[in-house]
Amino acid sequence: MSILLNKRTNAANTITVVGLFLFSIGALNLSGQIFFALTLYFFIRKSKIIVIEKQDIILLLFSTSYFVIYTFNFGFAVKSLIIYLWGPWAAYLFGKWFVLSDNSERSFQEMTNTLTVGFFLHGVLNLFAYLKSDYYAQYAYQRVSVDFWRGDMVSVISTGLMFTFAVALSTSILFSHCGFQKKLVALVILLTSIFEASFFAYRTMIFIILVLVAFNLLRWLRDSSVRISGKALLIGLAALFFVAIFAIVFLNAFEIQDELLSLKIVRRLLYDDKSSRFKTWISYLFSGDWLRYPFGGQKSKFAYHGEWVHNLWLDILNKVGLIPFVIAVIFTITSIRSAYGAAVRMKKTNHNLLSNQIASLGLGALLICMPEPVVDANPYFFFAILMLLGGIKGLECSFCKKDTAESERRF
Repeated sequence: MSILLNKRTNAANTITVVGLFLFSIGALNLSGQIFFALTLYFFIRKSKIIVIEKQDIILLLFSTSYFVIYTFNFGFAVKSLIIYLWGPWAAYLFGKWFVLSDNSERSFQEMTNTLTVGFFLHGVLNLFAYLKSDYYAQYAYQRVSVDFWRGDMVSVISTGLMFTFAVALSTSILFSHCGFQKKLVALVILLTSIFEASFFAYRTMIFIILVLVAFNLLRWLRDSSVRISGKALLIGLAALFFVAIFAIVFLNAFEIQDELLSLKIVRRLLYDDKSSRFKTWISYLFSGDWLRYPFGGQKSKFAYHGEWVHNLWLDILNKVGLIPFVIAVIFTITSIRSAYGAAVRMKKTNHNLLSNQIASLGLGALLICMPEPVVDANPYFFFAILMLLGGIKGLECSFCKKDTAESERRF
């Protein structure tokens, strides 16, 4: 009987992981339907153990208020039931209990790896779809992408943000103590992400990569378990590498300087307006439109194209007003505390790789939400972020329970 139960459990877990992968890769352009079926199936299956807690109620309030105000402003649409009413709280609860209901550490790795691989592959497939499409003829003067499943033109943002998890995980692995093969795979994934971000001239992802590399490098340098000789060797090699690159570029060896200056990403980094996002945020905040329109409606003339402020929280404020915005800010603060606490706890218990992954994924999610309208640019990626945050919370709760159980045994 126990063997039969184990087989059923394993089969159910496999279905969940396969569903999660299909959702993350956007299979057949059915992300919304797959997400709804996946989360509903999981909640029914785990209904006896799932418990609703305070932080879960925050997202329930966010989802409900967002949906009601959105419907009031823009009218009812069937897809808004999944994107706004069901999606946010269901994604968070799924991530949390996916980790809590099984071996927490293994489940967290399973979930984050599945989401990372799925979105990464979707981004790569979008590049291939673009290269094979008629839109590629516009590459010299226009920044567009093509969705692999739909075959339609989509914004560069929608493709570029799919590499966020891959960049966060790969940089954390490169600066962690783990096997050579794992580091090699991480390096290939990171270089692929850099290439695609450069090809589409997606400047935001280049900045995020630089921040995450610097962040993980600092964590590695502060790690007392790493020998000082190893740190000195890396710093020396990095210095030699950058001096060599600078010399090659400065001297224009093999005309490399001319080639670099002809790249679209380099032209954007050097010559495009670097503060457009900041100007939009400041103009919107100082306009007072967020007070003038407390229920949003995208009525502010200071928003980009009249719609986007290019910031997750300000876009929520502009679209549906103060109530969902305040709830989102509260949830963000509690999530940052949770991610920080989980990373510290993993470090103290010698789960160094897991600690680095949590810190890097949490920072990566925060960074991509700051300059992009994530909820509307790709709502299913937004759900993946909430799954990740739920998983971090589940991991934190799981280790807290273990610590409590151990302390009770001692006494």
